[in-house]
Amino acid sequence: MAKETGIPLVIAAKIDPVDRAFYQNEVAPLIDGRLIRYVGEVDFPTKVKYLKKARCLIFPVQWEEPFGLVIIEALACGTPVVAFKRGSLPEFVTDGVNGYLVPTVEAMARAVGQASKISARACRRSVEGRFAAVRFVDEHEALFLKLHQQNV
Repeated sequence: MAKETGIPLVIAAKIDPVDRAFYQNEVAPLIDGRLIRYVGEVDFPTKVKYLKKARCLIFPVQWEEPFGLVIIEALACGTPVVAFKRGSLPEFVTDGVNGYLVPTVEAMARAVGQASKISARACRRSVEGRFAAVRFVDEHEALFLKLHQQNV
């Protein structure tokens, strides 16, 4: 996608041993240090720094993703998400509002080109209330109270 669009790609990821051969054979030969860079696994502050500067987060998930914490982190940083429409992603990403859900790599490349049209504020708003610590605590408290009242 980076070569097709001319948009730089920064890959910040851990390469698990099970994925090492795929990385060496398929990904590493494409890394040129300018258009496509691999920076390895990054700590949380560095991840936030990259996300805040990114045009979008590309999430080409190949399985039925049950949650996708990095999606929430990107949206909280105001970064749109471009992802395959798999698993729980339709619960978090709304086409044209905080990113794009796409069926193919070709569609993903087109969506990356459109990502700058997405408002950082809309991305942030899409997760603020849903994943705030206050909501988490309030809902757990209410659940515990309900369970306690049922058992009394």
